[in-house]
Amino acid sequence: PFIVNRHKSDGTPVELQYVVNKIDAMWCDHQNNYAVPCGGNLASFSNHEEKDYSDQLIIHAYKETATVCLGGLQLVNRSNTVEGPAAIAVEGPWTWIDNMTEWWGDEFWGPNSPSNALFLLDDGTTIEGQHYLNQHKKGI
Repeated sequence: PFIVNRHKSDGTPVELQYVVNKIDAMWCDHQNNYAVPCGGNLASFSNHEEKDYSDQLIIHAYKETATVCLGGLQLVNRSNTVEGPAAIAVEGPWTWIDNMTEWWGDEFWGPNSPSNALFLLDDGTTIEGQHYLNQHKKGI
């Protein structure tokens, strides 16, 4: 694990630990069923050093880059029809779920991201839009 020290909005110091969870699950499952019960949240990054180190942890755990859930989410999910950067203006800003790290993740977006594509899962479930941050082999 990788440990970083930050401060809450009230100035209280807090120690954060990055852990790779290799369980195959959706964003909400990772956040609510794994991170929160352990006293944390999905990963947020306050700078490139933390993001780069997280990438190395993922490569070490999977022996390659892999799709992982990160702690970014969109605050307002009003529309699933607008794609790319224009979606942010329609649907509201993105933030880190820990409520103490300033959002700077827009620079991670790949081309036409965030995309509001419809995803059809193997079980027939349709997921609309992209309102949670996942890192894929080719970027976020």
